[in-house]
Amino acid sequence: MINFLRLRVKPIYFIIKNLYLFLATFVVRYDFYRVFGIIPRGNSSFLSNSKNISVGENTSVGMDCKFYAQDKDSKISIGKNVSFNDNVTINADCGGDIFIGDNVLIGPSVIMRASNHNFHDSSLPIRNQGHKASSIFIANNVWIGAGVIVLPNVLIGENSIIGAGSVVTKDIPPDSVALGSPAKVTRKRN
Repeated sequence: MINFLRLRVKPIYFIIKNLYLFLATFVVRYDFYRVFGIIPRGNSSFLSNSKNISVGENTSVGMDCKFYAQDKDSKISIGKNVSFNDNVTINADCGGDIFIGDNVLIGPSVIMRASNHNFHDSSLPIRNQGHKASSIFIANNVWIGAGVIVLPNVLIGENSIIGAGSVVTKDIPPDSVALGSPAKVTRKRN
């Protein structure tokens, strides 16, 4: 026997669900347009607290990029002509500060995190010890390869290249090529 009530409820549920997804996507896309001046490709790009994010002109954002600046002291500043490839995460939460200069290329699946968990008190769970805020500074004309992780308290100097898959834990001087985990300067660009 056919359950006619179920046949009537299912289409309504799908209409409401799809309407919600459309509106949620519209809000995210509008927020991106307001901050970046572009509409992101893909549906899972995300901006958190766009008031704390400033973006220069001619910036491009790939699919599934995420920008977090949720706390009032968190700040993300992006220069002109910056290119974010797909699946990039820029996280300045917990009072962190991330500055990205002009003409920077950021490869796919790059992660930048400007704060870290406190872990000094072994009698408390790490999750209950809060965070230590710091900053990340990416100078002008830097190329960051695919899958790079940039940790807090790092400055990447002007005209530098960070090789794919590297983990940047310390400052990289200008005009350098750095590779590895942790990233080490392998040669100068001059």
